[in-house]
Amino acid sequence: MPRCTHSNWPSRRMFLCCGASATFSVLIGSLLTRSPIAGADPLPGEVPTVDHVGLRVVTDSYQLAIAPSGRVGNVEVTRFGMPPAGKSLLGEFGLAMHVESSGNGETRNILIDFGFTSETLENNLAMRGIAPESLDALVLSHGHYDHFGGLAGFLQHNQRRLRADLPLYLGGEEAFCSREWTAGKIEDFGYIDRHVLANAKVKVLIAETPSVIAGHGFTTGNIPTVSFEKVLSPSQMHVGIKDGIGCFPDKLATEKHKAQGRCHVKLLATRYAEEAHPLRKRMDFGRTR
Repeated sequence: MPRCTHSNWPSRRMFLCCGASATFSVLIGSLLTRSPIAGADPLPGEVPTVDHVGLRVVTDSYQLAIAPSGRVGNVEVTRFGMPPAGKSLLGEFGLAMHVESSGNGETRNILIDFGFTSETLENNLAMRGIAPESLDALVLSHGHYDHFGGLAGFLQHNQRRLRADLPLYLGGEEAFCSREWTAGKIEDFGYIDRHVLANAKVKVLIAETPSVIAGHGFTTGNIPTVSFEKVLSPSQMHVGIKDGIGCFPDKLATEKHKAQGRCHVKLLATRYAEEAHPLRKRMDFGRTR
């Protein structure tokens, strides 16, 4: 899987119950699941700039060990290459990326998305030499399992290694909605476990508008789901809370309350807009819904 690093990065990728006992259950569930969530710092007039950015693909569908390193335009691409005997990078249906940036004598490490399983995520982080304790922020692009599936296990397995109050940036309450996979046989497509987040003591920050990430990057905020791409992997979103799982309707826009189909498209768009100085750039962690 490639590590792309260059100083001139180009532009690019939510129940209602009845009866006394049920009402009590919902109340308790609400108390348990409304863990502290705050708004992310809004983007000021000037966006953060950095001197250098390295982007590592941690988890993806596959890795071609014999692919050569090289350059694509002004981007330097360094392949991981052949792994040592008995070890391997793992591929799966999912995506996770690591960004390392430096500027003004400071370095930031950010993990964007977490793939489908924590086993693959943790294996590949170790293979790439990315230590959990080095992370300054976590970012989730959107609430589909192939992007957050590895998060819960990663937090549980590395709680003692992660920094205190590690920020986790989400695009909004919609990320917590439970979903079903609707291509063919309808199946559970998972949900983000609020209890795991609370136990891990991560600081959940909502970035519905352009927001600063770890002082070095920023998000675009929500992007309308409009695309020229053909839908290949549909899912259905459910609005409400059941057994402490799901999303709170009062935290969603009214039009989302009747949401049904949701399409999985290329939802993470990372862009770097060049500054006048050739070695300065802006880190933009885009997000769509």
